[in-house]
Amino acid sequence: YSANLGIFSALKDELDWVLQDKLNHASLIDGNQLIGLPVQRYLHNDIASLEKKVSKQSGQGMIVTDTVFSMDGDQAKIEDLQKIAEGELAL
Repeated sequence: YSANLGIFSALKDELDWVLQDKLNHASLIDGNQLIGLPVQRYLHNDIASLEKKVSKQSGQGMIVTDTVFSMDGDQAKIEDLQKIAEGELAL
């Protein structure tokens, strides 16, 4: 939990926006709130939803997801997320 909070604090001066999967763990949402950026969520594991939201952002951002979601065991689409992040200068 603390590590997830800490990563946001470490990066806060580098970020203009953060997009989170709707089913992310609470520690990721709390970390986002801790740095004062709005919690913006995309539909769970929905690449089209993420792309739509990313296209509306400006500046440096971060896409945040669990790797394996604890509630149902879904796995994030890491390769798709990486392509979007690289195309949009996001972490």
